[in-house]
Parts: sequence; structure tokens; C-alpha cells
Amino acid sequence: MTYDFHGSWDKKTGHNSPLYAHPGDTGIQANYNIDSAIKYYIQHGAPKEKINVGLATYGRNFILADPSQSDVNDPINGAGLPGRYSGEAGFKAYYEVSLSC
Repeated sequence: MTYDFHGSWDKKTGHNSPLYAHPGDTGIQANYNIDSAIKYYIQHGAPKEKINVGLATYGRNFILADPSQSDVNDPINGAGLPGRYSGEAGFKAYYEVSLSC
């Protein structure tokens, strides 16, 4: 199971399941990452030996507000094109992600 910390519901780009916070993340956004989530579980009693960290093998894409700004935390205008097989706007399964997207 994976968690999407970022996606087209945000007003800016972001990795769907980042390991650590991006240096530009502030406030509550600085907690939207795997490291913070695992620490939260442990602080609230989850046994470390029962936590299994997985890797998200899919991607989120966006319509950039300005195509010349394509870095993390740059503004977006919504979800990108759907994957050919998944059919969900702003989402591509691992077998749909390519360098030509």
C-alpha cells in the first residue's frame, strides 16, 4: 500500500510519495513524506518491526501553469493526461510512464 502525499489536488507539483520533505516544503506540507509518516506511526505506538516501507511504482503528472517552470513546487493548472490503460487523469501506472510523456 502506498500513500499519495501530492497530486493534482495541490496547486503545485510534488512527488506523489517522497521519501523526505522537499527543502521548499513549509508548514504542514513538510510532513507530507514517508519519513514523517513512519516517525508518526512509531511515536503513536506502532512497533518498528511491524512497519514495512514500500515503493510507489506509479507516477502523478500535471498540467503546468507555465511550461518553462517544471520543478518541484512549481504551479499547476490541474491533472495531466490520463494513462493509456489506467484512464485516470494525472495518473500513470509504472508501465505507462516513459520519457516521452
